[in-house]
Amino acid sequence: MLVDFRFVAACGTAVAIALILHRRRRRLRATSSQPLRLDSRYRHCSLSPDDVKVQLPKDVSIADLELHPPYDVARARRIYDKYGCIIARGLSRAYVDGIREHADGAFEQAVRLMEAGALTEVINDGCFVGWVTPDQTLFIPAPKGHCRDKQVMVLGLDYYISAAMFRAATDATTLDLVEALTDSPPGVELFGKGQCFYKEGVSTAADAGGLQQKHLHPSVTMAAVSTTESAGKPGGNPKYMHQDSAYFMFARGGCVATLNYTTATNLSRDNGPLYVIPGSHRFGHLQHVDTPSHLGLPPEWTFGDGLCIEGEAGDSIIFHVHTIHGSPPNRSDQPRATFINRYLPTDDYQAFFATDVRMRARARAEFEKGVAEGRLPVTTRGFVVRGRRVWTDQSAPWKLEARVNH
Repeated sequence: MLVDFRFVAACGTAVAIALILHRRRRRLRATSSQPLRLDSRYRHCSLSPDDVKVQLPKDVSIADLELHPPYDVARARRIYDKYGCIIARGLSRAYVDGIREHADGAFEQAVRLMEAGALTEVINDGCFVGWVTPDQTLFIPAPKGHCRDKQVMVLGLDYYISAAMFRAATDATTLDLVEALTDSPPGVELFGKGQCFYKEGVSTAADAGGLQQKHLHPSVTMAAVSTTESAGKPGGNPKYMHQDSAYFMFARGGCVATLNYTTATNLSRDNGPLYVIPGSHRFGHLQHVDTPSHLGLPPEWTFGDGLCIEGEAGDSIIFHVHTIHGSPPNRSDQPRATFINRYLPTDDYQAFFATDVRMRARARAEFEKGVAEGRLPVTTRGFVVRGRRVWTDQSAPWKLEARVNH
């Protein structure tokens, strides 16, 4: 009898592969049967504002937070660990002219669409968010005295729209700093698609505009917001003191963000410089309330608690997802754009997203219930800009479009 040894070899290979797959499935079942637990870095602070303030670092200066080129990544890590905020002078200078040009063009486009009536009201979980034009620009109510009844809050400008924004986000020097600030190998991904906040200059404003009680769900009461702007005249689009974790809560340590000035931003121009509270990242997520600029901290937190970061076009502020920050109105007669890039270790993921208190409470409860029952939310993968993404059965499942790869 003739024996086809190629057939036997093929059968042997098939059996070996089947045996390997069987063993792998057994290991995965055994690992998957282990209960999921909330990561210790998924933190919600139970302290009162007064208790937190007592424990914050005292007498912090701009010099304590600054880096100048060439940037020392070891010093960057020390500053970040202690204060949750770094000022990297000139980090994005090579890109700001292009981004500012793109931002001004996107603003003009969005206003034309809005004035033509091409906009949609957005409501999340019964609470009004704003109006969005087809180019994905978000408008909120404008202050009295503005030339329109709607003002831009977030421009429809991101990595899919602006090559300049994508180049800035993937700049090698920026990634060197970000990589030094994250502890989770094997890689770093871009979280989201970038954001461009656009403060219109409103020198004739009679109030600050923004959302009001009528925009919220009937079961929600908007808290009063006490800020240093009340001591001066109002203007366009303040962003009250808050943590980014109010909107983007992560299962582990969370993202690192860079906020980049596209124009000189300072107190003399009165165009809404960023305020940060150094060291506030150490306490985890603090309780937020609904404010005219969506989620913000309770009235006990003011711009007066923070350190004002004045800067030139191209200066970047790098901060932790739990670092408290915000910016007063733009009271000048010129617009002020900033763009934000966020970076996430590839083994972390967004636990939930929210834009108001009610939505956040529900999203948090759903996530924590899912973890208790052995379920994790499906997550969207960002572009990996350093290293590689590794799949494990203890991480959230990826949202995939199979046709992209095969």
